[in-house]
Amino acid sequence: TLWAGGTYVPLGHGYPHGELLSIITHRADLDAMVLDPGSVALAEELEPALPPHVLVGPKVEIDLPRARVTPWQSLAELGPADPPAPLGPDHPAYILFTPDMATGEFRGIIVSAASLAHFLMAMRALYQFGPKDRFAQFADVSSDALNYEVFACLDGGGCVHVVPHQMLDMPAVFLKQRN
Repeated sequence: TLWAGGTYVPLGHGYPHGELLSIITHRADLDAMVLDPGSVALAEELEPALPPHVLVGPKVEIDLPRARVTPWQSLAELGPADPPAPLGPDHPAYILFTPDMATGEFRGIIVSAASLAHFLMAMRALYQFGPKDRFAQFADVSSDALNYEVFACLDGGGCVHVVPHQMLDMPAVFLKQRN
């Protein structure tokens, strides 16, 4: 998303329906959405509010007549990516929607490209992640902890292994599957 000059807006499966509908239709101004198998039923419910482009992951079967649905696998057929779009320091890198502790309402917290760059620079200096490093992605996609697990790893050229929710209680099984 950032490579193309966009803003990443992670949405959690556990968000209340009303909040998701409000975020999708009014507050986030989405151009596209990525669906995983766990979000199919919700996407079908919210179909009239979905953005015009929907990218679906492996094992996702969905019919969305109002959207252009693209399977993840078809991205391999595309040519090499264009160079990254230049971003100014104030460009929103991502927006986290999180419940306000006082009211319970979800608020969008905008994190600028400069803030993300500073975070990554600090992680690079502190940990010196590289191409041989492997990260297990445990955090919910809508949490700020995802920055460490994904952005810091990818910035260093490492590999992210997404841990399925059902495997969180079975780390030995997960590691054995990943060899």
